[in-house]
Amino acid sequence: MNDIQRIKLEVTVGSQAVTGLLESRKDETPLVNVVLHPHPLYGGNMDNSVVKELVHLFHTLDEATFRFNFRGADFRGDFTGIKGAVEDFSSAIKKIESIDSYQLRGILGYSFGGSVALLAGGLFKPDFVVALSPSMRLIRDFSDWDSILQNISCPILLVHGNRDSTVPVTSSQYIARVTREELTSTVILENEDHFYSNSLSHTCEIIKDLVTSLNPE
Repeated sequence: MNDIQRIKLEVTVGSQAVTGLLESRKDETPLVNVVLHPHPLYGGNMDNSVVKELVHLFHTLDEATFRFNFRGADFRGDFTGIKGAVEDFSSAIKKIESIDSYQLRGILGYSFGGSVALLAGGLFKPDFVVALSPSMRLIRDFSDWDSILQNISCPILLVHGNRDSTVPVTSSQYIARVTREELTSTVILENEDHFYSNSLSHTCEIIKDLVTSLNPE
């Protein structure tokens, strides 16, 4: 993977700034997948091991990625809740779309990032949304969350461990009932917890199958 070029970016959000990393090959199409990290107040940042594994997956598929730190990851006092995280995402998209004609392809997120990914999927127009262990409780903190989830018009993949004691699997099961049924697939991982200790490689294969199925013949 030495031919990956990495560009560190600073994204302005109001009077604050977050840092991100755009990673791609020079000969890739100008489509980028945004990968979102777990809760910044509980140690989540763009260097989370699950996030990095998702980034690596897309590099094996010759697709560009962008990951960034939500406000609160560097300084706890900067955290502004899930509403602020969606604002961070919106500012990040504007930033990457101003560089070399990059355009949003997919939105992926893990835990807190999975909740943000679903909301962003209803506010933007990605080709797909992947949410690992998303929290319905956090999504409910966002105004008009129900209409936003109903507005997602692309394939949605929900993945959750059945032994998750941090965010119970019932969270993804509920989300699957309030998103559009014909677009939503739910994978429940047996004997898996919140940290994908046993099933991360398998999860990446599931995501790979989704992404490759959306590629033109």
